Amino acid sequence: MSFTSDNPMKYLSVKLPVWGAFILGIVPVILQQGIDTQIIPPQFHAMLLTVVLPALALFGKKKYQPELHPEPTVLGFAKLPADSITFDEAFRRLIGHEGGYSKDSRDPGNWTLGKVGVGTLKGTKFGLAANTYPNLDIKNLTLEQAKEIYKKDWWDKLGGHGLHSAITFQLWDFAINAGRSRAIKELQQAVGVTADGVIGPKTIEAVNAQDLNDVLLSLTAERLKFYTSLDSFKTYGKGWTNRVAENLKFAAQDN
Repeated sequence: MSFTSDNPMKYLSVKLPVWGAFILGIVPVILQQGIDTQIIPPQFHAMLLTVVLPALALFGKKKYQPELHPEPTVLGFAKLPADSITFDEAFRRLIGHEGGYSKDSRDPGNWTLGKVGVGTLKGTKFGLAANTYPNLDIKNLTLEQAKEIYKKDWWDKLGGHGLHSAITFQLWDFAINAGRSRAIKELQQAVGVTADGVIGPKTIEAVNAQDLNDVLLSLTAERLKFYTSLDSFKTYGKGWTNRVAENLKFAAQDN
């Protein structure tokens, strides 16, 4: 088994002990010959054995040698776990944003046809709105039912597989609040690919090619820009901005 592709003999910490071992094997013979022939004076024998060889070994230890089991290199964030944020954790965070039952008549999402005064005012509960689910009994919706809907209709259908889970969560939360196509388009604009509202190989490649924090910040910026472009920002902007601020805290945990 090979732990490193480098030639180990290029490192002094390897070479010096090898030399030391070699010298230790032949020095007694050489010394004996030196004593017999009077080439090496006897007073130098002890110095060679007690000073020179230990000095070589000590010097070798002081030199840097490569780790045989180095930490894996992670490029950007493509190799980080894609599922480190589970759906259960994402849902827990989401419910912290989405309140209980609301029937604000000023909110187009609370109307079954998506426009104020058009259709039936059924409201929103746990973030599930009448304009998206016109046939759902929103008022009597339970938390468990809402969780099933979020898993089936939003988490599983987002198409974020292959992205870092920090991106997936931010995108998912944005999609729930503003629509899946809109959220994906803002992500695509953030990474510089065609904004078609569909996550495909080119989008995944573009996202994974960039630094995680850069994408998180760029997506957040696009999200805020989108909110401020809406006429309803005057009414709901504070809540949206607070939601984004809380998500930035999550991003700091997830990056």
